[in-house]
Amino acid sequence: LAALKKNKSGILIINGRLTPKSLRGYIKFKKVLQRLAPDRILAISEADAQRFARLFGPDRIGIMPNIKFDRLNPAINPDKNSLDKIIPANSLFLVLGSIRQEEEPFIENIVADVHNRLPETVISIFPRHMNRMNHWTNKLMETGMKWRLRSELTKNTVDSGTIVLWDVFGELNHAYARANAVFVGGSLAPLGGQNFLEPLIFGIRPVIGPYWDNFAWVGDDVFSQKLVIKTQDWRTASAELIASLKYPETKETVQNAAIRYINERKGGTQQACRLILQELESKKGI
Repeated sequence: LAALKKNKSGILIINGRLTPKSLRGYIKFKKVLQRLAPDRILAISEADAQRFARLFGPDRIGIMPNIKFDRLNPAINPDKNSLDKIIPANSLFLVLGSIRQEEEPFIENIVADVHNRLPETVISIFPRHMNRMNHWTNKLMETGMKWRLRSELTKNTVDSGTIVLWDVFGELNHAYARANAVFVGGSLAPLGGQNFLEPLIFGIRPVIGPYWDNFAWVGDDVFSQKLVIKTQDWRTASAELIASLKYPETKETVQNAAIRYINERKGGTQQACRLILQELESKKGI
């Protein structure tokens, strides 16, 4: 900011997000930051705008839809999903996606609960970080349940009731597109959550835990419209997943509702570009 001010450059913050934790750090330098204030800030939520206003004053703050909404479109043709050769068409398929280390004990409980109550379900575990593979390998060996590594399933379909530990990259969205139920991790421990919009655009109402701070920009309406199911602990999460497996919805119905929700919140990119063009126009001749 100091360098930009020195060179008399226009300063814009677009798609701006400022967490309460960051604000607590920056507020200590409020007087300095006010001298270095951007010309305009477009925040992605009212709460973020209020936090920016505490630092820089309210006169330069606006709100925009998150640019991420403009990027959300289904990328996989469900009729051409490579996992159809691996997951039997008549098998229920549960995806536990982006699982973080801190919530592993809860996920182990969900796996056991679903396996006991719906023993024919194929359950897939997608650790967020590959260095957790040894942990999961050891845990699954201890359970005595039938399990396989995804890398071993290149030619044959997996048997019903198998736990699949996903040890290859790049197939989470394919799994979401094939799934009958999805849990999105980073949400059963205070980790901020992972992207629960990805399974939603494939027609699955994802189940998450109580922690989703990193995706507050999506808005509470995603829960009030029951597009995403927020739960309080692993027990309620497991119950919701089992209900989704037992009583599946038509994917087209869920996907259409998700697309409507997303389309109503698009336009951030155009708003940001208009602001940038205005700033460039104002700097002509300087």
